[in-house]
Amino acid sequence: MSVACFRSTVESLIPDWPAVPPAQRVALADRCTRFVHRQFEVAPFYIRIGFWGLFVSYLCFLTLRAGLRPTTQQRSEALSMFSALPLPMVYGLERLLRSATLLVYFEQPEILVALGEDTIASRQTHFRMKRQNLHTQ
Repeated sequence: MSVACFRSTVESLIPDWPAVPPAQRVALADRCTRFVHRQFEVAPFYIRIGFWGLFVSYLCFLTLRAGLRPTTQQRSEALSMFSALPLPMVYGLERLLRSATLLVYFEQPEILVALGEDTIASRQTHFRMKRQNLHTQ
């Protein structure tokens, strides 16, 4: 399945907070989509087939609920509704997508800066210096 088909769903799971400029948000959505898509590409076959089967089912559900051109909000709501269906394993689709999306989103340097947190690179440097000081004592 193409990344383009997947992108709009992942994008609907990206939080609005912290606020970032629109161009930066587009770049973040691209990185998040590539990361989440890649995680499912490298998963074992039996997980991939189950995930893509559920995802196609969700897309059918989405089309029936919101039509051919759903908004970001409609996609997010449809995914939550789909996950609440009393069918085996459908609840896991939203959890997998949302957790992977949020993980990569909150690791992005521009989001860490917007939150007032140290970037990953600066944290690494800080802990390397601490470790080096422990070894020199």
